[in-house]
Amino acid sequence: MFDKDDPKHLIEQTERPERPVLKPEMPYEKTGQYAAGTTFAEGLVYFHDRWFLYYGCADSLVGVVTSSAK
Repeated sequence: MFDKDDPKHLIEQTERPERPVLKPEMPYEKTGQYAAGTTFAEGLVYFHDRWFLYYGCADSLVGVVTSSAK
């Protein structure tokens, strides 16, 4: 997470190697160049009281996961 007034300032890093935020689990995330699969966050959007996290998977697809704001 970065500071909204100073985007180069890192406030907190939530992803740790021992507990990733995203990891390849579905078949469409495990295809492509890397045998273990690839997932990477692309954008986080707040819309109608929900969070939408758009992510890339397997170097060729885009997925989305959602969560309530509460």
